[in-house]
Amino acid sequence: MYIIYDARHFEDYYSGLSRYSFSVLDELIKSGNFKKLDIILNSSYDYTNNPLFLQIQSKINSKKNINLIYLDAPIFSFKHNFSVSQYINSTNCNIYFYPHFDIPILIRKKSIFVVHDLFALILDDYILKYSFLKKIYLKTILNISLMKKNTKCVAVSETTKQDIIKFFGIKFNNKITVIYEDSFSDTEEEPNTENSLPNLIYEERYLLYIGGRRKHKNLKQMIDIFQILVEKENYDGYFIIAGSKKNFDFNVEEYIYNKKNIISIGQVSDWELNILYKNMEALFFLSKYEGFGLPIVEASKYNKKIITSNLGACKEIAPENALMLDIDNKNDILANRITKYLCGKERINNKKYFKKFSWQNTVKYITSMAVSN
Repeated sequence: MYIIYDARHFEDYYSGLSRYSFSVLDELIKSGNFKKLDIILNSSYDYTNNPLFLQIQSKINSKKNINLIYLDAPIFSFKHNFSVSQYINSTNCNIYFYPHFDIPILIRKKSIFVVHDLFALILDDYILKYSFLKKIYLKTILNISLMKKNTKCVAVSETTKQDIIKFFGIKFNNKITVIYEDSFSDTEEEPNTENSLPNLIYEERYLLYIGGRRKHKNLKQMIDIFQILVEKENYDGYFIIAGSKKNFDFNVEEYIYNKKNIISIGQVSDWELNILYKNMEALFFLSKYEGFGLPIVEASKYNKKIITSNLGACKEIAPENALMLDIDNKNDILANRITKYLCGKERINNKKYFKKFSWQNTVKYITSMAVSN
């Protein structure tokens, strides 16, 4: 079969969309279940120092049936509707896979697109500029994509599928297939230089948050709860905040200044993130809304305790041994529940849990759609 895979979202290396794009493509290449594979990239982007691209490039150098196709098609641009569509339509491909919602709308070939979440429609403060126009754009593109006969939609959780149905109608129920993500492919080698993580992660207990700082991530409440853990529950560990340092509704660095045992370390490499997961006491992730909630799956790989909210996809994908909290409760009550959970001696084994999370499931779906009528 002839598959065209759109890998242009590699560009934003730290984003979940970039990692998703990489992981599915990596698994597809490993499977070898294709006669020909074209990988679409953006001709105006320099991939020279992009770790994800370099890893893929090293795996395809000797494969004559895999081609890198560079098109003048910047991501999130109006132009890609024409340049990508023109290329796809000129081929005899069996399937085109695009890992985001804004699939080029002029494509006439059989296609699969992915919806990770509907943040922009559900959260009023998610889009900061031109929100009205951007919401109209999202609704229009997604509605067109869902209505086309030659497209199929993958939702990364049942929560996301139900959100799509809520906004676009039950008529699309059979058009949408739920396929869970997995933790990202462990392909990054140990760096030659020492990592920049604080030494305390090897010596002290700590809770870990990894992610962005948008309001729905609920980071302010987590900081407040942690202070109660330290001051009233006698927790003697730390709270490490990792991820983008871009602030939104409040300044995290200013808010934690003079607060005990809270450390903001910013972006970390995949290698450093694995170290953080491996050494943490528990994941602390009380998000108000997630389309999937990847840190929960990543942390589960290390059989660690997980403290999360009982909302949306967090509740859907959390393992049975996780502590799921109603974040509308008073912080004192939540801190007390967390203390009791951390004191528990239950041995965690997520072997059965992980059976439903596999990049192979996404690849199998792509190849099955390629051969179906």
